[in-house]
Amino acid sequence: MSTATELLANREYKYGFTTDIETETIAKGLSEDVVRLISQKKNEPDWLLDFRLKAFRRWLGMKQPDNWANFDYPNIDFQNISYYSAPKQKAKKASLDEVDPELLKTFEKLGIPLTEQKMLANVAVDAVFDSVSVATTYKEKLKKAGVIFCSFTEAVADYPELVKKYLGSVVPVGDNYYAALNSAVFSDGSFVFIPKGVRCPMELSTYFRINTQESGQFERTLIVAEEGAYVAYNEGCHPAGEQVLTATGWRNIEGIKAGDFVYDHDGRLQKVRAAMVRPFKGEMITVRPVSRYNSFRLTPEHPVYAIKRKDVLKPRKGRNGWLPEVDTQKLLKATPQFIKADELEKGDFVLVPKLQKPDSRAFNDAELELLGYYLAEGSSCYNKLNKQHVNSFAFGIAEEKLIERTKNLIETLSGKRAYVVKNEERNGANVQFYSAEFSEWFTIHCGKYATEKSLSEDLMNLSPRQARIFLDAYLAGDGNVCERENSTMVRFCTASEKLAQQVQMLLNKLDIHAWIQVREGGEAVFSKRQPERIINRQPLYHVGYTENKKWDMIRETETHFIVPVREVTREAFDDLVFNIDVSETHSYLVKGFAVHNCTAPQFDTNQLHAAVVELVALDDAEIKYSTVQNWYAGDESGKGGIYNFVTKRGAARGRNSKISWTQVETGSAITWKYPSVILQGDGSIGEFYSVALTNNAQIADTGTKMIHIGKNTKSTIVSKGISAGRSNNSYRGLVKVMPKADGARNYTQCDSMLIGGRCEANTFPYIEVMNNSARVEHEATTSKISEEQLFYLQQRGISPEDAVSLIINGFCKEVFRELPMEYAVEAQKLLGLKLEGSVG
Repeated sequence: MSTATELLANREYKYGFTTDIETETIAKGLSEDVVRLISQKKNEPDWLLDFRLKAFRRWLGMKQPDNWANFDYPNIDFQNISYYSAPKQKAKKASLDEVDPELLKTFEKLGIPLTEQKMLANVAVDAVFDSVSVATTYKEKLKKAGVIFCSFTEAVADYPELVKKYLGSVVPVGDNYYAALNSAVFSDGSFVFIPKGVRCPMELSTYFRINTQESGQFERTLIVAEEGAYVAYNEGCHPAGEQVLTATGWRNIEGIKAGDFVYDHDGRLQKVRAAMVRPFKGEMITVRPVSRYNSFRLTPEHPVYAIKRKDVLKPRKGRNGWLPEVDTQKLLKATPQFIKADELEKGDFVLVPKLQKPDSRAFNDAELELLGYYLAEGSSCYNKLNKQHVNSFAFGIAEEKLIERTKNLIETLSGKRAYVVKNEERNGANVQFYSAEFSEWFTIHCGKYATEKSLSEDLMNLSPRQARIFLDAYLAGDGNVCERENSTMVRFCTASEKLAQQVQMLLNKLDIHAWIQVREGGEAVFSKRQPERIINRQPLYHVGYTENKKWDMIRETETHFIVPVREVTREAFDDLVFNIDVSETHSYLVKGFAVHNCTAPQFDTNQLHAAVVELVALDDAEIKYSTVQNWYAGDESGKGGIYNFVTKRGAARGRNSKISWTQVETGSAITWKYPSVILQGDGSIGEFYSVALTNNAQIADTGTKMIHIGKNTKSTIVSKGISAGRSNNSYRGLVKVMPKADGARNYTQCDSMLIGGRCEANTFPYIEVMNNSARVEHEATTSKISEEQLFYLQQRGISPEDAVSLIINGFCKEVFRELPMEYAVEAQKLLGLKLEGSVG
């Protein structure tokens, strides 16, 4: 193992500090009097005290599961725990200014800024300190959208009927030993209510922090989404007017809606799942690439697909004030990352994917050539005098070959006679023919009027070969080719901005990265000979590129163009911003450049953790719940660490409702967690995506339960377990199809990976089917990182640590792509850090 790896693998847990702050802590021990005292301190109504007492009495009659899943662990002395510890502060905080500064500093150290002027990401956070909510941000903004997001204590005081209706309705007080304990002693937590038909306009996140030694964490989370509601974990990050690449061209982001298709960071078309908007006040960043026209704006936390210049430099100092020199081979081999816009600098590189190349097969070659000439020089109108549709192509009188070629194409394709009308005085010639059918055909595929011409979807879907025919004809009529000493510059010219954007996209499909320049419109002198004649001209758009260059600042791989950043600027902004949630890859292209949905990760750090999470989704509602868990796992020998015993359950009660759990578990000494979905509504959907990593002496027994009750319900389970050191990692899952669940469908995939020879991986699937129409599929695999794999990668210049990381990230990609982007990035970093030193 390298020295650097040893340092990383053995360094202390970075969040192990405590905050010196005055707290109110009750004496250790658990009794009915303690339960009453907790309720009294929180000034709770009688019905909630009754709920607690009922749970406590049920808990007293239960036995502690001391050897669950055949794993022995020391019995917990529940009389040696304090069940209430709260920072002393004012009873009611009017603003964050009234929160103790030491508390704010604590969350700043953890990477969770609570002062709203610093929260550029506009992520709504409920900060829970020793089981008590100390700050919830953006409540008022959410309230204007109809969304309730507050601490559990506030919800009981302000929305008692809602809490009373749903509390314990998914996880009853006597569900299991630790759920009963939580129901009796929970101090606080988060409450979320999304009313009917509302999409939550920003990410909701809760951060739990335990600070007092020998106290436990017993938070309660309750999320309710009414009919047609959606809890979104992504936030808007582009101002109005920023343009996204779709199948037919560029479109303003505020005009994109669910169901549209946009290009992703791999150049593939993906379906938009949701469109979001929110107010934003803060810095707006502009990233300017080589083509100034393709500059794009976004908020600081928005991830951009990029490569940092500092990672691909040559080993020599910069000269004459220039940027340090880049090693092209390093750049071409570098793996792009999604990097926050706030971290981009002049000289970094942003990526443009090569768009995939479908073939519309809607045209033959002759038709494409004629359309190219029409796009450059054509027009159509209706002649009222002779009541005919006139199609005309305008050329210079010396362009005899083009004139003759166009005439031949017209007559061959239309079967009609084409007329050539020359005007010697204006040095021009028109090729004309009469046809209502072709007038409509030209208009459908190329538009009308010089400033409004645009290409149809069929033309945008041309194969590279046909696109070349079409663009060559367009270039011949409305462009120029300039031969230079060692290169050739090619330019297309148009008065239509939309057409310029579409031509840039078509050139991309020919593996050509083109720039766009704009000659501004306005008043101008007609000519040097007639300076007194003033005309009002339209803007002109040049789309160009240079062939046969000896050197190009833009590099190219098989899949992407790597484009340097010329400038990064910032300006104050206070307006609405927009974002879209895209299927599968969660990415899209703004002005051609790849960006991702925005989120901000939060991690929990606790001692004894016995939480309860309840989700309720009614008709057509959708709830997504993502977790990245990185709690203290103890030292290498297994001493210390968090016992993580959590009950998470969702009830998909409504028709076509959907609940998705996505989790990455890398911390805690022992984890028992089984996020589940009860599929009650007809057509309801449950999803579970999980990565569980164990190292050293960690134990993880994780999985899910999918209970099919309604008709035509569907569930998907994808579980990835990674075991290293002396750890034990198990998947335990239940798929149960009830008698009336006609048409139920389940797919389960459980994959385990072993690193080293001392660890264990197990799979325990339980399948109960009571309906013959159900279809249940289960796949399970176990693999091991071999010396041969590592040797193969190392022979290609990849370090042992990077080789393991590469294999693991590929193993986990099905789960990572379901996470919001920043969670996925942080999850990959955590996996790499946790595994360092496990091989070699």
